[in-house]
Amino acid sequence: MGRDKTKYKIYFKNENREKSGVAKGRVPAITLEYLLNKKLISNTELTEFQKNEFGRTFCPSYGDIEFNQPPATLLKRFHEISIDNISYYVCNQWGIDCLPAFNRYINDTFGQHILIVKDK
Repeated sequence: MGRDKTKYKIYFKNENREKSGVAKGRVPAITLEYLLNKKLISNTELTEFQKNEFGRTFCPSYGDIEFNQPPATLLKRFHEISIDNISYYVCNQWGIDCLPAFNRYINDTFGQHILIVKDK
């Protein structure tokens, strides 16, 4: 079985711009960074991402986002984003079964601000 090279397009509706050709491992980090930067996500919603809600099988004991730096042995499996001097670590290990669930959640919950679709 080959490596999944599916790319995604993220529409940032509030800014009338898009980002094309995004690899699946980068979609959650780019999405959450945008929502955090624009203050479009509440603390309650952000806390939900601390759980592995979308069925990732890699690092299942870690959330989709972590507020504390993961162990050095796992650090390369997370993308660090820093907003208002706070670091967040977003898992970059997303399989073809769990990323669609993440995308649906984002599109359903934050669709007025952001939209994620497969890139053609």
